[in-house]
Amino acid sequence: METQTPQTGMQVQQTPSPMPKKQMNVGIKLLLIAGLSVAMLIPRIIIGVLIDERENTARAAKYEITANWGNEQLVSGLVIEIPAKPTVKQATQVKEQKIEGEVSVAVEPNTPLRETDKIYITPDELNYNCNIDTKELHRSIYKAVVYTSDIDMSGTFVLPDYLDSSNINEYDIQKAKIAMRMGERDKMVKKTRLSIDGKDQNLKAEGSYPNYLSCPVDLSGLLKGDTLKFSAKATLKGSNKLKFQPLGNPTTVHITSNYTNPSFQGGNLPDEREITADGFTSDWTVFAKNTSTEEFPLDNYDEGDDNFGVDFIVSVDQYTQNSRAVKYSFLIVVLTFVTVFIIENRRRTPIYWLHYLLIGFAIMLFYLLLLSFSEYMLFGWSYLIASVMTIGLITVFLTGVLKERKTAIVIGMILSCLYAFIYVLLSLETMSLLVGAIGLFIILAMIMFVSLQINWNGITN
Repeated sequence: METQTPQTGMQVQQTPSPMPKKQMNVGIKLLLIAGLSVAMLIPRIIIGVLIDERENTARAAKYEITANWGNEQLVSGLVIEIPAKPTVKQATQVKEQKIEGEVSVAVEPNTPLRETDKIYITPDELNYNCNIDTKELHRSIYKAVVYTSDIDMSGTFVLPDYLDSSNINEYDIQKAKIAMRMGERDKMVKKTRLSIDGKDQNLKAEGSYPNYLSCPVDLSGLLKGDTLKFSAKATLKGSNKLKFQPLGNPTTVHITSNYTNPSFQGGNLPDEREITADGFTSDWTVFAKNTSTEEFPLDNYDEGDDNFGVDFIVSVDQYTQNSRAVKYSFLIVVLTFVTVFIIENRRRTPIYWLHYLLIGFAIMLFYLLLLSFSEYMLFGWSYLIASVMTIGLITVFLTGVLKERKTAIVIGMILSCLYAFIYVLLSLETMSLLVGAIGLFIILAMIMFVSLQINWNGITN
């Protein structure tokens, strides 16, 4: 830029005044702090991978425990199977013969083909009374919830309306049998007992369907319009879940257990429940959609949307909590660096980039401590211990850097509030997003206000 002096009229070249050195250094330092914040994403990724590995190890240990004791069980009750009498149908078989490049058709009429159908009758009423005793099995530091369930079942069968005198001769009543499945056969503690109209039955393994038991059943009472009453007892071992298939119309289930943290799942929730420090009780009344079918109703029993029951979940999933906590690590690093930078500016005490780096590593070490402690104790206690260790380390370190204990303690108190806020977010479920957004808004407003008081030319390191 050129200007003309009034005395001589000579033109003088003017250059823009350079940015103050201190202001330039502040800008560079802010960029450096931002770079260190981004660099902290690397240990965050490593810790995230470690959490996944520990979770997979825990799942493998839990699978070994439950596989030996028993997996989740589904009780599907009783079904009567009635085969149809063989019928003869007329059919035509067609044979093709190739003669000198031409196709001729030979017809053989009146070839008999035999086929057999079956119908299935589900209970008109089905009642379960279950007493479930749970316990925890451990392998190393990992655990799984297993149970032993005593199941009493009772109910009635009634001849369906469509099976009347007009078509009863189409079915082979003499070959009718009753099939049942009460969980997996190899996980039954005692032999399953079945009584029909007060008479004990000798159950045998069903060859057509794995894990099923069956026996012949006399349907003469049903043919006269009478009801067929039954009862059964079984004791099952299992883990994680116990569910029921609603075959009866209705199906009622009453459960008592010593477990204190049940989760009710499936297509139907209990009509009544009571959970105390000694266990829980629950009651269901569910009506089946279909009372009879031409497909074996127990064949795809575990895929039914109407199945219901209880999950015996572990009260705290520490790995899920750790994964959620790590997601907030970048926020804690940035807010901690901003807090230290503001204190540095107001105190006019230089804090070098290496100090910021060490503080960042201390914050990342918090998540490693949290993961380690949470495998041996409750997540809340683990979070408290890891927080006290981390905040204490940073406070003592800044006391040496700033040469003033009071300022370092102030930073420690700010970090304590920040860690407490993050723990609240981890503890919330549906409201975590709302509370987090409001909290971040307040923090940003405070930073914006404090930034107005910063002497941007006051830091040289």
